[in-house]
Amino acid sequence: MQEKDFEPETFSVKEDAEKKGDKPVIRLFSTTWCPHCIWIIETYDRVILEYVNEGKIIAYHWELDTGDNTLTPEKESEVPASERAIFEEFNPRKSIPTYVFGEKYYRVGNGYERFKTPEELEMEEEEIRIVIENLIEEYGN
Repeated sequence: MQEKDFEPETFSVKEDAEKKGDKPVIRLFSTTWCPHCIWIIETYDRVILEYVNEGKIIAYHWELDTGDNTLTPEKESEVPASERAIFEEFNPRKSIPTYVFGEKYYRVGNGYERFKTPEELEMEEEEIRIVIENLIEEYGN
């Protein structure tokens, strides 16, 4: 399948990224105390769970301070070392929130959070969906 050129608005692109597995893995790294994380988590989790429930992606939302993946019913207590390594690879400064989509598209911080308006949340959701849809297409799913 020929990949089309795609440039997201607020995400950076890791040019040498390689596909891993048969579905894209979508990650958000946040904390329970970060106001920027709190602003986006409900929207992120809702959108991501739609794609997970459709079987189109694998996803994690790691709370770095608690170790929990909020997308599972279980209460995890530690972020696996392999997941922490991905967080640190894409964000050596370890700031939050950090998004890593398919280990190709990544972003530190929210893209549209200026005044914390409902319209800005809609813009965040739209950008997240566009990047995920592009990844799904790249994976041929």
